[in-house]
Amino acid sequence: LIADYKPIDLIILGDIFHSDWNLGWEYFLQWLAKHPHVHFHLVPGNHDILYREQYRAANFHLSTEQLVMEPFVLSHEIQPSADWPHLYQISGHLHPSVRLNGKGRQAMTLACFYFEEKAAILPAFGSFTGKAILKPSKACSIFVLTGQHVIAL
Repeated sequence: LIADYKPIDLIILGDIFHSDWNLGWEYFLQWLAKHPHVHFHLVPGNHDILYREQYRAANFHLSTEQLVMEPFVLSHEIQPSADWPHLYQISGHLHPSVRLNGKGRQAMTLACFYFEEKAAILPAFGSFTGKAILKPSKACSIFVLTGQHVIAL
């Protein structure tokens, strides 16, 4: 995605690394070094357990529990919006997905973007992550990921 879209900033909404320091972190640092033009931002999540200095040494711009970029507030988990009732909240903690059922008892679970009136939950990237099957309300919008396309339900 970085090669295709050439972003200036990349904001990660937590859970960048599900482990203590190991060789995987060293490989990740090598990957980061290949993208010196990108400013990497991290809103730490519950699995980001390395010392903050290790993220800073990797040139991450660290936020606290949220990053306000009006008209949005970016957080790892959906949070009460008393401090920013006018902002749209975007999070990623849940790894949203929906289960689609066919007429012949076929079924598949697909990661999705989940949009509500005041908040959105972004899908997780990667095959290591789990999926939380959400039951959409009538007021939300769902966009599933097929691997090659994003499709509105």
